[in-house]
Amino acid sequence: MSKKSSQKFPYWKKIIFSELNRDKKNWFGFYLNQASRVDLVKKLGIISIDNFRFHGYIKASGKNDWHLTAFLKSRVTLECRLTLNPFPLSLNTRVERRFVADSNLLSPQKDFSIPEDETLELLTPTYDLYELVKESLFLEVPDYPTSSDSKFDSSINDDKGDERENDNRDNPFAALARSNS
Repeated sequence: MSKKSSQKFPYWKKIIFSELNRDKKNWFGFYLNQASRVDLVKKLGIISIDNFRFHGYIKASGKNDWHLTAFLKSRVTLECRLTLNPFPLSLNTRVERRFVADSNLLSPQKDFSIPEDETLELLTPTYDLYELVKESLFLEVPDYPTSSDSKFDSSINDDKGDERENDNRDNPFAALARSNS
């Protein structure tokens, strides 16, 4: 674990479970460098990531397991799918992971229909926080972002680009239903 003492939370890139204190909360912070920001912007298909902050703690849970609680706060700039204009979106989410040593807890029994717990992960010697940040951002950024002030223009343009009245044609499925009755 590399740490910077100048920040409120020590900087960690990877969690090394054998180095954690089982008797207290182990605080951490993860900060994106420029290369990571560029990589995530490309992978997410967004314009930018600003004011990024990912911090939290990991503590022992039971004899062999660990529980991670983190908070992701960021401001991203997205392109509206309706207007193609950039707009900001604030992200503020809680992220939890439970690292378990028993792999039987990860696969539900065939006799029970218990929903899969998405916070469970198999305990490994190390855990990369960048992967958790990347997954969290993928889940939080909308697939089809639209700004709150965008409106869909339902007017119809003819071949010359001139606007014309909306024609009052029937929905094809409604017309088909009427013809079949």
